Amino acid sequence: MLEIETTINPSVSREGTDYEYEITRDVVTPSKMNNVLIYVYYVFVHIFVFSVFESLFFWLYITNKEDEAIMKQIEDAVLVGELFCKNINDDFDLTPIYDYQKSKRDDFNQRVPLNNTVLLNGYLAGILVGCNLLIHCTDVDVRKVNMNVLKQQTPMFILLFLYEYLFFSNVVYNYVPNSANKIMKTILEECT
Repeated sequence: MLEIETTINPSVSREGTDYEYEITRDVVTPSKMNNVLIYVYYVFVHIFVFSVFESLFFWLYITNKEDEAIMKQIEDAVLVGELFCKNINDDFDLTPIYDYQKSKRDDFNQRVPLNNTVLLNGYLAGILVGCNLLIHCTDVDVRKVNMNVLKQQTPMFILLFLYEYLFFSNVVYNYVPNSANKIMKTILEECT
């Protein structure tokens, strides 16, 4: 909390009243600056840990589940493709197309989303290092601050991570969009 120093301004008064206007100003002391800096540090530690978890969760779990979900969605289209390919006497080698699409997808995912993930987490890590240096310069024990952050926020992170996992497992991956119907309609549009 900021302490408020109150002074009376003798030059401002109203005739016929028993009071004078008061002017207030904030007094900032070094310990208050330390508290503000430590609070900002707590906020960025929270954002950083959550960001790292979200990044790992996305790249190691969600991407695999999304691929599975898409394959599940296009099961009907796969059946139509199998039916079509079995009724055609020619053997089509579509391997070059599949390889090209896979390399294009993998290349894009390596260049854009993964690089942005690393870049954003790097920015947050830089902010944390800067906060640590500033806290160190104010003669506050940085290790003690870091231990307090870990002690205070670890239970919340664990519960938050558990919630995220349950949410994605039970809500996001059980949602069935109408994309499979649109795929089938697009594939069979020439047949009608």
